[in-house]
Amino acid sequence: MFTITLSSKEIQHLNTLRWRCIGPPRGGRVVAVAGDPDNSQVFYFGAAAGGIWKTEDGGTYWVNNCSLDGG
Repeated sequence: MFTITLSSKEIQHLNTLRWRCIGPPRGGRVVAVAGDPDNSQVFYFGAAAGGIWKTEDGGTYWVNNCSLDGG
């Protein structure tokens, strides 16, 4: 276990953040998530029910890049 100490300015900044849903509208459980270190708008996630999803616009639109038959 480790401890992180934040300054009051950092805490103030964190308190301004708000959660928002950016995933595909159908939802579901996620197995893994990864971002592209060279492009902050690209993310991938693996759905528990199958499929690898990708967004290229920071989460506004998602495309399933994997079919169940391996195609």
